[in-house]
Amino acid sequence: MKHKLRYILAFVILGGLFWSLGCATVSTDKRIDTQALDERLKQKAKSMNMTVHGVLESDYKGVQCAPAVSKVNSNWNWSDAVNAANLCFKARDYNAVETLANQLAVKDTSTPWGPYFFGQVALERGQLDRALWMAELSVRRAPEFGVTHYLKAQVLWAKEEYKSATSEFEKAVSYDEGIGPAHLILGQVYLRDQDYVRAAEQFSAALKYLHDNIFALNGQAESEDHLNNPARALDAYVRLTDVDGTDGHYLTRIGELYEGSLNNPERAMHAYQKLHDLIKAGKITKNIDPDNDSKIKELQTTLEKSRAVASSQDKTKPQGGGK
Repeated sequence: MKHKLRYILAFVILGGLFWSLGCATVSTDKRIDTQALDERLKQKAKSMNMTVHGVLESDYKGVQCAPAVSKVNSNWNWSDAVNAANLCFKARDYNAVETLANQLAVKDTSTPWGPYFFGQVALERGQLDRALWMAELSVRRAPEFGVTHYLKAQVLWAKEEYKSATSEFEKAVSYDEGIGPAHLILGQVYLRDQDYVRAAEQFSAALKYLHDNIFALNGQAESEDHLNNPARALDAYVRLTDVDGTDGHYLTRIGELYEGSLNNPERAMHAYQKLHDLIKAGKITKNIDPDNDSKIKELQTTLEKSRAVASSQDKTKPQGGGK
């Protein structure tokens, strides 16, 4: 029960500390056989909106690594140590992180945070065998925490053990659906494997936490394109024009979607003309379609013919008002 409470409290401390990992509900440790306590903790977590974000980006704005370490040194407390390790990792003071990780490993042997931070530092330093050892230890101590599986997945990916890494990324999001980067990587893996259904699902999940991430939006657009979902692909391309206004590819694809499967030549014309104007204004500087002006001329001709036909049909229609 004591260990369970420590895990829950650790997640409270870690909540909001890694924006790129998004958020997920605290998972229940199935090894604990105190069902009544577990239920109370779950209800408390729900009422407090307790979430887990990870440990790489701190929401404790204005708080620096050194003052946080001084606080731990003056009056050691495991929760303060976890918070200080987060802050020092963000500040890239890896020596301080390792000092705190050692204290957590020695003084709080039942929780995953000591080896977790050792693993994070080892990964940053390229000490992959040590990082994997520490990641596996943190997973053993907290097998249902998405962040521990995410760390292990990162290490395996760095070791180019991609199949095993993918399996760990899948475990990470199964325990903590708010780990945005894991969804993003899985989306790219599935897209590479031409599994467009799963790729689209993962990119959509990633965008819930990595809002307007350019890689997730590109992946979503490509996946939905392959799945013949032009409206969804269009939405992603429109968002991409806001994220990177210098890339002409997105307006080109918007025009092509309208000209093709969406069958709206007037909107296609608008997209191509907008691309032309932005290129002329010097705002779009890359991935410029050399055939854009010819597309405009062709669509102008097509639209003029369509209007002429419509106009002639209107003239031949019998006028109302008589018998």
